[in-house]
Amino acid sequence: MLKKRALKSLLIAALVFAMIIPSIVFADYKGYQAYALYSFQRANYTNTHDKETNEDYIKNHVITFTNTDKAIFWAAKADSTKISPDYTQNEGNTTTIKFSSGYNLDKDDQVKMGLKNYHFETSNAFVTGEVDFK
Repeated sequence: MLKKRALKSLLIAALVFAMIIPSIVFADYKGYQAYALYSFQRANYTNTHDKETNEDYIKNHVITFTNTDKAIFWAAKADSTKISPDYTQNEGNTTTIKFSSGYNLDKDDQVKMGLKNYHFETSNAFVTGEVDFK
């Protein structure tokens, strides 16, 4: 009897774990591929996305660069108003881009990410990565 109850509890715990943990652990990243890091450090932006939570940050993961070794990223509103400081990232890096004081975006507000080459170059570079628009 005790063995049957323990097995039942273990099964219930495993089901709860399997249903809840993936939604907590795995972020909902939106990929971007070969986005241009324009020459002369001109800004580029990802597409605009709805915020998924009330958290005041987004997370960016850089997968790879072409023709550069690092870039600068920031959060922006749909109209390209900058709402965070600049964050420099290298290949393979994941960074939490925190909104500046006074910028509190709610769930379903529009947000995008700005990006530019870290180096002042005469030709374009490219970056591939993924963003969790939190």
